[in-house]
Amino acid sequence: MRFHIDVVNAPGFRRTRNEMTAMILGKPESFKRPGGIRHRYDTQRGLKNEFVYVLFQLHQMNNVIPTSFGTDDVEIDATFVFARRNGKILNDIDNLSKFLLDCLQLPFPPLEGSSDRISIYNNDNQVVKLSVRKEYGDVAMTRFSVVRHVIDLTNDDDVE
Repeated sequence: MRFHIDVVNAPGFRRTRNEMTAMILGKPESFKRPGGIRHRYDTQRGLKNEFVYVLFQLHQMNNVIPTSFGTDDVEIDATFVFARRNGKILNDIDNLSKFLLDCLQLPFPPLEGSSDRISIYNNDNQVVKLSVRKEYGDVAMTRFSVVRHVIDLTNDDDVE
């Protein structure tokens, strides 16, 4: 498997009603254009499903039902960590982000005894704030948080 979790050294998972934070080990993947000339197909479907399955495993290991923000707006903070090497990280940050955003809208495997298929959010157009960075580290991974977007009605800065 390309993506995995380290249950002993780095569980990397936290979930509340309004936030989900996870760490998926493995070299971050960049979005690649769909293939085909007449009929378009997703050349990364298998990798995306694998990423979602590992995220599902994190939920199961922590004995929580999969996180879903439904149709609510969300904010995402992501860090793409690459194993140390000389030179620049050549992966474009927009393609790294697009792969992650695509994965988070894919449905989790159904829970035992249920046919419901839920995803972190229904469509990546619900992402109202995206903060991303790429860096070098000892272990390649994708760390990210998805937070329910809350409108601050107490902010009077815009009122004249």
